[in-house]
Amino acid sequence: MSKPIGYWGCNYDHQLIRDIAETYGDHLQHMRLTDKYWLQCHISEAIRLEIWEVEETQAAEEAGNSLHEMDQAQLQALSLALINKSHGKPITYWGCDHLNPIINGLIQVYGQYLEAMSNEDCYWLLMKIGHYLWLNHSDNAPTEEAQEVYTRITELELPFPQWDALLTAIVNS
Repeated sequence: MSKPIGYWGCNYDHQLIRDIAETYGDHLQHMRLTDKYWLQCHISEAIRLEIWEVEETQAAEEAGNSLHEMDQAQLQALSLALINKSHGKPITYWGCDHLNPIINGLIQVYGQYLEAMSNEDCYWLLMKIGHYLWLNHSDNAPTEEAQEVYTRITELELPFPQWDALLTAIVNS
């Protein structure tokens, strides 16, 4: 069972967080996969652009360009490993198959805990995975509610540190 969004650091003092909990449920249990993938893509991109200092590495770009070689379950597992990389668990803990050549390549470059991965690479891959899943494993139409969440984030209704907390809650839901 997923955890409430407050567990992931979302602060209910912010109206947008309260509205998200009201719309999608406190555990995001009413969020459609389309909205989940679409928001993962767009929030990751917004975070990456906010922190951007360097281009993504060749290793991240190669992994991002090979997403079509992975099934939906492995892409979701990789998303979990990326968003939770600070928890000190190996990538395989999150369900990633180390025999998968893409996963194995990420382990070789970044370590099995992804400890050598920059935040830019992490958010870039989360964006690419979210985009791929949205286009290939959903009905391709985010709801007005999801679009409103993103608009309100980009209009700075939510402070920047809360963006990552919300993304973490979405990916873990």
